[in-house]
Amino acid sequence: MKAERYRPSLSRWRNRITNLCLFCCTISLCHGTIDLSAILRHRSTYFEDFGIYEKNRINLPGAELEHEFRGDLFLEKENALVQLRVGRWFGSEDKLIHPPKEEIHRLHQAYLDIPIQKYPELTLRVGRQELRYNREILIGANDWDMEGFSFDAAKLVWDGPRWDVDLLYGRQAGESGNTLAGINLENTTPQKTVKEIYAWYTALPHDQDTILLLESPEVEVMTIGARMEGKISSPLFYHGMINFQTGKANELDVEAFNLLLNLDWFVSHPVVRNLGVEFTVSSGDDGRTSNRYETFLPPFASDHNRSGAMDWMSLMNSQILTFYLFADLHPKVETLFEYHQFHLHSGESAWYLGDLSPGWWGGTPVGWPNDKKLAPSRDIGSELDFHARIGSDTDRQFSIGYSLFFPGKLLKHKDFWDNDQNVQWAYIQSEFKF
Repeated sequence: MKAERYRPSLSRWRNRITNLCLFCCTISLCHGTIDLSAILRHRSTYFEDFGIYEKNRINLPGAELEHEFRGDLFLEKENALVQLRVGRWFGSEDKLIHPPKEEIHRLHQAYLDIPIQKYPELTLRVGRQELRYNREILIGANDWDMEGFSFDAAKLVWDGPRWDVDLLYGRQAGESGNTLAGINLENTTPQKTVKEIYAWYTALPHDQDTILLLESPEVEVMTIGARMEGKISSPLFYHGMINFQTGKANELDVEAFNLLLNLDWFVSHPVVRNLGVEFTVSSGDDGRTSNRYETFLPPFASDHNRSGAMDWMSLMNSQILTFYLFADLHPKVETLFEYHQFHLHSGESAWYLGDLSPGWWGGTPVGWPNDKKLAPSRDIGSELDFHARIGSDTDRQFSIGYSLFFPGKLLKHKDFWDNDQNVQWAYIQSEFKF
């Protein structure tokens, strides 16, 4: 009851602080030269039988076409930025159990960089801002989404001679009350080897609706991890990451982990640029330890860029094997081919999509999740993705993509999805910067 009593007051204070930061940014921008820029984006997305497995679209007919427009206006100086974002989604809202916002009008960023006197290495950034850490695997801007992520935060940055240190505290923009705090240490050697050590505190109240977790648990977790990337040899690169989570979820003790391994080989070929393999494993709940919450949770990760373009898997209760190839089919055409194999880590835990929602919306499949009965298979399926970016002008980008999903043994099983139909997805996107 105490949290409920004080939440409106805290929300009002947060709004006042955001408005104060906007006022300070405006004053700063009024002195000196202002850089004015804008980004306009349009995306059309095609779904064919998309509601067979992803039950948010259970009412979808044979095919559906949706459109999305987004515009960002930037007013920027050396020490301040204001970003206004508007967007409009055109789709069949009645065919979705949880449709996206039809319109957005938001102050996406408004921050001020304050240098610390006598310490030139230190800078304090206050206000609404995007946060991007750990290759956006744990914390990102989620730019594919029309709304995206930003935080009302204070971030202290130390630009040291060997290590850069970021110390921050903030809440997700909006009224969700989702909290993020932590420290990130990063070192980049002259040989471009990157090392990161970090600890992130995340709190999600029970009544938040921004992150669509199963049963919307009240979560308070600490994620401690390390990340490293660099050269093995001249053509071969590596990327590795390990994370551990501890805390509470609905009064249960949290014990979860995530592991990522990636090898990338740069090929001396006029068409093929590089190819690689990546494997991730993220823990899920185990029925033998029902008194613990063991599903790894990355609440502020940018989806859509690591686990398949159709967003049918996330770094929650998953094992994902990916093979990829970058190719320059033409001097003005960059392409990416990907193959993903999706498995659940635990057959007793839920299947979570890219937005961290469960892979069903009309009720839990019979007997799953269940402490006694395992899912008959952990094989979700596989996905082929093709992406192409056309044009050499960075201010004018045109992208297309096509994906084909093949159901695995779990989705074919008669007690669960009981379907053996492939699913197609495609998009066309244009982006203009000026």
